Amino acid sequence: MAKFDFNEFLNILSDKQRAAVLSCRTEAEFEQVLDDFDIQIPDEMMEMVAGGRARFASVIIAGVLAATAAGATMAAAVNTMSVSVEAANSDTEARLQQCIADMEVKMQHLVQKADVKLVKDIKISFYGLQIELNKIAKIYVENENKLTIDPPDRSILSDIESAVRQADIGGEVRKNGDVVSIEFSPKWGDRLHQALRNLERDTDFSVMDICADSGDMSLYSEYRKIISNKIREFENDRRHEHLYSY
Repeated sequence: MAKFDFNEFLNILSDKQRAAVLSCRTEAEFEQVLDDFDIQIPDEMMEMVAGGRARFASVIIAGVLAATAAGATMAAAVNTMSVSVEAANSDTEARLQQCIADMEVKMQHLVQKADVKLVKDIKISFYGLQIELNKIAKIYVENENKLTIDPPDRSILSDIESAVRQADIGGEVRKNGDVVSIEFSPKWGDRLHQALRNLERDTDFSVMDICADSGDMSLYSEYRKIISNKIREFENDRRHEHLYSY
């Protein structure tokens, strides 16, 4: 029987599939990647590893860990780096940091409550000038989930609606008669927990794609930990504030 070759397995994968496999650290993660990225293992390759799919997963993880260790050793031996590579790494880091920042904004949107401070400094064009919203409209909280903007000059309602949407403060923005209303629907309990899991997964995939596009997966593990830590910290803070309970 032919001997299983880890590199041959990697070669049958697409770039994104390969990056996802190389990010795995446990058999369970590998199984999840197989499903998420629709990776089909050729029968002849599976037959090279006695013990079925579970054994195959163990062999793959062993290969991933060995490849990672080899890559780390090689990286440690490199003392110089070209300017072009440094620039590429800098761009990748900037994209990854922006990905984390976007995640943090989305987390806040999940528990946003109506607050005048969210909109008072938003500027709109008013007779040729950029004016803060609180100077040309009444802003008041109707309840913890609803914020209302009431301008004396009704002709600027559409401008206000557009400016608030662009500010991306969360909530549903719409014109409602002679006012603009913003309705928030904070997620609590199990809904918040699931929303955070979905956000964690989506951000993780975004980080994986950025690393794969750069051709360097070395930052993936670091940013994966950052994602996880920030999600857990946010969730723990909500518990301490008694905003929801389990």
